[in-house]
Amino acid sequence: MIVDLFMTCRLGDEIDESTRYLEVDRLPSTKHTYESDRFPAKFWTKMNTPLFMKLKKGSLIALRGRLETDAKCGIFILIEQFECLSIQNR
Repeated sequence: MIVDLFMTCRLGDEIDESTRYLEVDRLPSTKHTYESDRFPAKFWTKMNTPLFMKLKKGSLIALRGRLETDAKCGIFILIEQFECLSIQNR
């Protein structure tokens, strides 16, 4: 079981009012172009609309969290802390 997770990623599309995708680029060994993997994520907070949901798609963040499960989206990343590294201006 993974109890602690650290990653740098881009914010992706919103799934619902409290969940959005995180996008991570990887370079497959057989291709010469990057592919993006998407992971559903929620931010742990008691606020109605956390900053995590207000940031624009494509913003670069570093996060610390853990893996959790629920019936709606299956396995997801529960973000405990994050730092915005750059904000997308689109």
